[in-house]
Amino acid sequence: MKLQRLLPIFILITVVGMRASDPPKAVVKESSFQFGKVMRGAVVEHEFAISNAGTQPLLITNVIMSTPLRVMRMPASIAPGSEASLKFSLDTGDLGSFYEGMILVKTNDPSASEIQLTFDGNIVSMIEVSPMPAFYLAAQRGETKEASVEIINHEIEPLRIERVESQSPRFTTRIQTVEEGKRYQLVLRMNPKAPLGKSTDTILVHTSSREYPVVKIGAHTYIRDQVYTFPLAVEFGEIRLTDLREDTDAPARSAQRLMVYESAGKDFQIRPSSDLAFLNIQAQRAPTGDRVQLFVTVDPKKVTAGNFSGSIEIETNDAKVPRLKVPVSITVAE
Repeated sequence: MKLQRLLPIFILITVVGMRASDPPKAVVKESSFQFGKVMRGAVVEHEFAISNAGTQPLLITNVIMSTPLRVMRMPASIAPGSEASLKFSLDTGDLGSFYEGMILVKTNDPSASEIQLTFDGNIVSMIEVSPMPAFYLAAQRGETKEASVEIINHEIEPLRIERVESQSPRFTTRIQTVEEGKRYQLVLRMNPKAPLGKSTDTILVHTSSREYPVVKIGAHTYIRDQVYTFPLAVEFGEIRLTDLREDTDAPARSAQRLMVYESAGKDFQIRPSSDLAFLNIQAQRAPTGDRVQLFVTVDPKKVTAGNFSGSIEIETNDAKVPRLKVPVSITVAE
């Protein structure tokens, strides 16, 4: 009888002991915060809520974050069944146009020892260039193309655009008034006689603002020919010779794809070759008739270890561009 009375007590103590040893469990309501658009110089604050769904205290052992984020409040421990918040602050005074912040919260939860949070948003100056202070424009030789950005004044005083300065012969610019003193449109027009290739230039917009007398806007332009490739070069990077020879799938995994286009083509045809004898090139024409895809692989029986630079020469049936070369680079390690 004495043993029977003690048995339920023993079982109860064992169950309570098992529950008491259960680990803490971190639960995060939101792992990302986007503050939208703020003026440069503003201080952005946000609190991330963390609760403990376990039966043991949740300990926050460390917090690592992107600069210039700062911790304003961080609890060292969160009791079982409770919720607390981590508060962060961001001074945008010295930041660029877009901020991507990362926060790593380290805890004693075995299943969530590192909790990753994000803190993102757009930062604009009092003289904003939207959607971004840069042009990205590609055109075919002889083609006239335009793109535009908007210059928005957030200052109290009305803004005047005094002049626009650019030394590039690849394009011209003009200003259009959207709302006097507040909003202007800067239009970039490509020069149809611009030379082939890529170029990065700077446009200087001179304004009446005391704080921002000159606004810099990048101009990234690319003039391509009637026949062109994407990408502009074939770069294999580094490949191990032993992998190529021992793994039958290695050549296919390291294959590079090169698209060859003919603008407005109907029956575009090419014949590719290379001065690198270990390259195999297979061509596949698209049903549209204006492009051909090349699959470039390395022949493991012909290649040796070393650094190689060569080219793929492409003969075409285009009268204006009968031939073009594409650079090729590859490193084959032992």
